[in-house]
Amino acid sequence: MVLNNVMWLTSIAMCYLDCFIDNLNYTFQDFLIIFFELLARIALVAGAISIFPQEPYSNKRVWFYYIIMGGSLTIIDTFIRLAGTLQKLLF
Repeated sequence: MVLNNVMWLTSIAMCYLDCFIDNLNYTFQDFLIIFFELLARIALVAGAISIFPQEPYSNKRVWFYYIIMGGSLTIIDTFIRLAGTLQKLLF
């Protein structure tokens, strides 16, 4: 959880990066925000996997499946947005 919060705070800090650096490319700033968002989502899913309940047929286990599968889908979506932003940045 701590790593997840650090990644989200870093992502929020990237929003204010243009206040400190003049002539910052906004596409690069968007790339950094999405990159740290991706890292935060990966940290959340990895944390859910690491504390996955071991009791079979548990209601808690179903919620962890939901978190892991939903998080995996948002990781894929965030990765696609990151690739699109990188394409805009490079071309």
